[in-house]
Amino acid sequence: MKIKTGKSPVFLFFLCIIPVILFMSCQTAKPEGKIDMRGVSIFSQNGQSRSIKSVAYSPDGRRILAGMSIGVINIWDAEQGRMASRISGYETGITQAIYNPDGTRILAASGDGIIHLWDAGSGRGLFSLIGHTSNITSLAYSADGSRIASASSDRTVRVWDARRGTELQTLTWHTDTVTAVAFSPDGRYVASASRDKSFYVWDTVTGQRLMNVNERQGMYSLVYSPNGARLAAGLENGAVSIWDVSQGRRTLYLPAHTGPVLSIAYSADGSRIVSTSSDGTIKVWNAEDTQIIELNQRLLWDKTAHRGSVFSVSFSPNGRSIVSAGEDLTFRVWDAATGDEIARFIDFVTDEWACITPDNYYAASSNAEAHLRVYTNQRIELMNNYKAFFLQPFIVADRLTGTFARNRY
Repeated sequence: MKIKTGKSPVFLFFLCIIPVILFMSCQTAKPEGKIDMRGVSIFSQNGQSRSIKSVAYSPDGRRILAGMSIGVINIWDAEQGRMASRISGYETGITQAIYNPDGTRILAASGDGIIHLWDAGSGRGLFSLIGHTSNITSLAYSADGSRIASASSDRTVRVWDARRGTELQTLTWHTDTVTAVAFSPDGRYVASASRDKSFYVWDTVTGQRLMNVNERQGMYSLVYSPNGARLAAGLENGAVSIWDVSQGRRTLYLPAHTGPVLSIAYSADGSRIVSTSSDGTIKVWNAEDTQIIELNQRLLWDKTAHRGSVFSVSFSPNGRSIVSAGEDLTFRVWDAATGDEIARFIDFVTDEWACITPDNYYAASSNAEAHLRVYTNQRIELMNNYKAFFLQPFIVADRLTGTFARNRY
C-alpha cells in the first residue's frame, strides 16, 4: 500500500540533506571565542625545537638551507613551507651551509673544522675538505663555482678547488679568529674579516695583499656589493662600515645596532643592505650611491625580529624577501619591502616541523600538533582542538609565494 504524503520528491530530498549539511558545518566551524592570532606557542616539555645557526636561499629561491646546531642540514621548500629533506651525519653543529652558484651542490661546515660537499638533489656526500684545525666560521663560493673560500677560528683563510677538493692557497695574516670571508663578484679577490679588528683583500692569482684596513673594532661579518665596488663590514660596536675597494676609503658608516653585527647581505641589485645583530634586530638600509646624509633617511625599516641574537640573514634572489635565523630557535621570512613577517619555520627534536604565518595558519608534519598550543580567551588549549581551523597549507603557500598555490599540492 502506498502512503501519500502530499510532498514532492524535491521537498523530501532537501528534508533529508539539510541535517547532513548542518552537521558538516558544525564539524568545520571556526572555534568559538575570540582567538589571539599571536597565540600559537611552543612548549619545550612537549617537544623542544632546535637551534638554527645559518640560513641561505638556493640560487632559484625555491629552497632554504637551515644549518642546525645538532649537526643536521634541513632543506625547506621556500614556496610551500614544507620540509623537503635532511642531511645528517655531523658530530658537531653546523656553522654555515650554502649552495654553489648553480644550486646543484651544498657546502657545509661544522665545529670540527671539516667542510663537506653534498649533492643537493640526492643528499649524497661527495668529498670533504680537510685542513683547518678549528671551528669553521664562514664559507664562500666564487661566482663560477670553481673555488671555495673558508675562514676559521684557527686564524686562517683557505682557498680550495671546488671540483677536486684540493687546497690552493692559505692566508695566515690574521692574529685572531677569522669571522667572515667573501669572494669578489669576478672571483679574483678574496676579502676576510677578523676579531683582530682588521680586514684584508688579496689577489688569488698573484697572492698579493691589496687592502689592509684596521677598523679599531672586531669584525663579525663581511660582504661584497654585487658590482664589487664596495665592501660592507659588520662591527663589534654595532655599526656597519662600507668601503670603496678601489680607493681604499670608507664611504659610509652606519651606527646600526646596539650589539655586534653578526650578519649582513646585499640585495641582488645592490640597492639595499640588511644587517642583523646580537640585539635581536633586523635593519634594512638604502645602499645606493647617493648623497643621503641623514641616518633616518638611509634606514628603510627595522624590526625586533627574534628573541636573542640574529645569527644569519640573506636576501632572496629576486630581492622580495629576507630570511633570518635567530637564537629563539626559529628562522623567519620577511617581506623585504615592508618588514612584515611572512612566516616562521620550526624544527622539533622529534623530527616534526611546522611553518606558521603571523595569523597562525600553518603547514606541518603529521604529528607537529603535539608541540603546538593555542592561547585563546586567556587559556591555553591543545592545538588538536583547533587543527581544522589553523592547518591551512594552501594559505601558507599563498603567503610565501603571493599566489594561491592549491595546484602545488
